Amino acid sequence: PEVFPVIALNIPVATNGNKSRADSLGEHRGKYIDMMYWKAIAQNFYPMRIDADSTYEYAGTLDTTGTTTTLDCTGLDQLDDHWIGGVVSITSGNNKGMGGYISDFVSSTDILTITETLPSYALNESSTTETFKIATSTGLTSADPLSLS
Repeated sequence: PEVFPVIALNIPVATNGNKSRADSLGEHRGKYIDMMYWKAIAQNFYPMRIDADSTYEYAGTLDTTGTTTTLDCTGLDQLDDHWIGGVVSITSGNNKGMGGYISDFVSSTDILTITETLPSYALNESSTTETFKIATSTGLTSADPLSLS
């Protein structure tokens, strides 16, 4: 009989409430997709997701002046932490062409906190005339898959 090599994956098997292998792989793939979008959007090569679904993308204009790590837009009315793990790309103003990884979102203040900004380490102070786009894989489900529009 032919013997095939076994590749060991460091993925927990479902026991006593641990994640199943399928759940772990799905979570890993979601994070990998976020990373790919983050790199592309942060470099301004892929300005929006393909299907323009409002559950996981948004385009807006800043309402107030932010800081070197925050953006403020009252149009963001999603729940706290909805945009965490997503990416933002600044499309006009002082920070045009910059982007970053979203590390926090507070709904009550409409503030996005950004880390790992590209191409530099910090945003210039944002202004009320700047426009931006956000994308994340939050909301992608079997009932709401990515589609071409």
